Amino acid sequence: MNATARSVLVAALVGAATIACVADSRGQAPRPIQLGRPISTPTPRPPGPRPVPPQCGDPAIAIVSHKLEPTVPSTNYVISGEAKSSCDTPVEVTLFVSWLDGTDAPDEPRAFASLLRMTPRESRPFREVVAGPRNATRVTITADFGVSQRPRQR
Repeated sequence: MNATARSVLVAALVGAATIACVADSRGQAPRPIQLGRPISTPTPRPPGPRPVPPQCGDPAIAIVSHKLEPTVPSTNYVISGEAKSSCDTPVEVTLFVSWLDGTDAPDEPRAFASLLRMTPRESRPFREVVAGPRNATRVTITADFGVSQRPRQR
């Protein structure tokens, strides 16, 4: 091979390498190649089951009894009682207290206890220490419920 042919061959190789580098610098990533297997695509997960609202009687959660006991200091109270579910499925219950008297009693009910996974037709006692207004002697207890998200214990 003469010198002219070599210089033409070298120029062609340098030109091809330059074109390849320019193509990569435009942000085009090389595509992966797998021999013998197609490239897999992730399959989407099916959505989980939707919680079904529980079938409940009226009232869904009944406060059978409750008692307010003052403690020391005078702004703490023990609220005890019993809640009964009339639902056909397990439910999560939140108990709320509304203060009817006392110094600076709040206007809105406040959550004070959670009863987790109350089974169908279950009666469950509760006893909680709650901060409240000074000199309170009367309260109203209400309950709210939702579908139990906890799995059954085995």
